[in-house]
Amino acid sequence: MSNYNDIKLAGEFLLVVISGLIRRSSKCLSLCLLCIVVLLGGCATAPIEPVLVNVTSAAIQKQQVVDGLLAQAERDVLAGRLTSPYGHNAYDRFQGVLRLQPGNLQAISGLQLILMRYVSLGRQALKRDKPAQAKQWLGRARKITQTNPLLEELQSAIAESLARQSQQRSLAKQGDEILLNVSDLSARSSAIKSLLQRVADRIRQSDESVLIVARNDAEGRWLYQQLRQAASGYRIRGDIRVESTPKLRLLPPL
Repeated sequence: MSNYNDIKLAGEFLLVVISGLIRRSSKCLSLCLLCIVVLLGGCATAPIEPVLVNVTSAAIQKQQVVDGLLAQAERDVLAGRLTSPYGHNAYDRFQGVLRLQPGNLQAISGLQLILMRYVSLGRQALKRDKPAQAKQWLGRARKITQTNPLLEELQSAIAESLARQSQQRSLAKQGDEILLNVSDLSARSSAIKSLLQRVADRIRQSDESVLIVARNDAEGRWLYQQLRQAASGYRIRGDIRVESTPKLRLLPPL
C-alpha cells in the first residue's frame, strides 16, 4: 500500500511539473508571437510616413515654383517683356507653368492677353499707315498661336494696306498727270473706278488738289463724284476742264 501511494504521489508531482512547463512554454510562445507582430507591424508602417511626407513636400515645392512663375510673368507683362528677352519674359514663364501644370487657367489667360496685346499694336500700326511694322507685331502674335480669327483679320488688313501703298507708289511714278483710258471711261468700267480709288487714296495722303480734264461737263462731274465717294469723309479740292483728251492732273495743295 505504501508503494502504491508513493507511485501515485510521484505521478501527481510529474503532472504538476509538466503543467508548469506547458504554461511556461505557452507564455514564451505568446511573447514570441507578440514580438513578431510588433516587428512586422513596424516593418509595414515605418516606410509609409516618410513617403507621405516626401510626396507632400514635393507637391508644395512644385506649387511654390508655379506661383513664383505666375507672379514674375505678371510683372513681365506690366513691363512690356512679352516674348523677349529670351528666358526672361511673360511668354516663357507662362509656358513653364503649363509644363508643370497643364491646363492652368491663369497661364492660359496670360498667353491670351499677350496675343491680344500684339493684335492691338498691329492695329495701331495700321492706323498710322505702317503695315510693315504691323507685320512684325503679327509675327510675334503667331508665336502664341497659329490659328486665331483675330490673326487672320489682321493679316488681311496688312495685305490691303501694303497693296494700297504699292498703288500709291505706282501713281507717283506716273507723275502729276494721269491719262484716262477712253474705252474704260466710256463704259464706266471697274478698271476706271479702281484707278480713281487709287487716285483718291493718294490725294488723301498728300492733300493735293486735282484738275479733272473731261470730254464734256457730264463726264467731268461723274469723275469728280467717283473721287469724292472713294475718299469718303475727305473733301476733294479741284476743278473741271473740258478737253478732247480725258486725264487727271494732280496739283499742289490749295
